[in-house]
Amino acid sequence: MGPVDWNVSFRIAKRTVALRESLSARSNSFTPRWSEGLRVKNIGGADMALQQMTPRGYAKAIGVGIATAVILSLVMVPAFKAGISPLPKPLGLAFAQVLLGEVPLPVGLLFHIAYVAFWSVVYVAVFKRQSFLNALWLALGLWLVVLVLFFPIVGWGFFGLAVSPKLIVASLVPHVLFAIVLWGICRWAFPASSQDDQESA
Repeated sequence: MGPVDWNVSFRIAKRTVALRESLSARSNSFTPRWSEGLRVKNIGGADMALQQMTPRGYAKAIGVGIATAVILSLVMVPAFKAGISPLPKPLGLAFAQVLLGEVPLPVGLLFHIAYVAFWSVVYVAVFKRQSFLNALWLALGLWLVVLVLFFPIVGWGFFGLAVSPKLIVASLVPHVLFAIVLWGICRWAFPASSQDDQESA
């Protein structure tokens, strides 16, 4: 190989290295900052980001969920006993009986508390701004899950139509109450997130 060929090879290698460095720099500029959490804007404008929570934060979130479930139970159980609700029985009890057979109401309430506590932790851990709107979006999503998944599982049909169309609205009410109670308790338990929401409004 002559001197000219070495010259050409050197220039090609130099340009290849420069191109790789340029592509690497551009790639790094688009790398997300994982330390700040994974953010997604949903159709409702809810700012979703997986929060870095301490064990104490998770414990508080579970406590918020249990408190929310208890408050909802204090409202809904009397409504069932008074015959106000068109649902044949509390959904937590109906689901527990599908899994375990004939069980009493307290077992259904335990299922209810576990379910509400789980989604309360999701609300605290995922939504950066713990606003009422974000709580409402979560509640409406869970309401749709009940209509198309849990109602058929317990034998009430899609949207509860095997029992009555009234189940659609009847199941919406506790979910709206869930959003209100969850948001209200979180304003007390996590004041910093609530303050951020007020400042961004």
